[in-house]
Amino acid sequence: MTKFYETRQDFLRALPSNGYFVEVGVCNGVNARNIMEILKPSKLILVDTWEGFEKQYNNVLKIFKDRPNVIIHKMLSTQAAPLYPDNYFDCVYIDANHSFECCYKDLNAWYPKVKFIENKENIGYAGG
Repeated sequence: MTKFYETRQDFLRALPSNGYFVEVGVCNGVNARNIMEILKPSKLILVDTWEGFEKQYNNVLKIFKDRPNVIIHKMLSTQAAPLYPDNYFDCVYIDANHSFECCYKDLNAWYPKVKFIENKENIGYAGG
């Protein structure tokens, strides 16, 4: 049976901490901040084009400027994925362009980059 969580924070608490994480679709950095606080990743990669959202991009740069374990890529997700080897990340959190075509491309680009994690609880996040 799949277990769903009410909030993104609850979902994040169900994931392993101290790993290598990537967030695709960062916008203003709220979820990235949650990832840092809850999961305390060894490495956090943030990917977004921030096209038309320069203020949010500058805010993310400001938030994470003193975090050497955070790498920010201002580019398409499909351009960033090849920068990393397969089986590199413990978790990839995709919340970028929600069109079918873009989601499909993001999933295909990042799927090989994720290590296999056994999910005995069948966790999922069904929030908005």
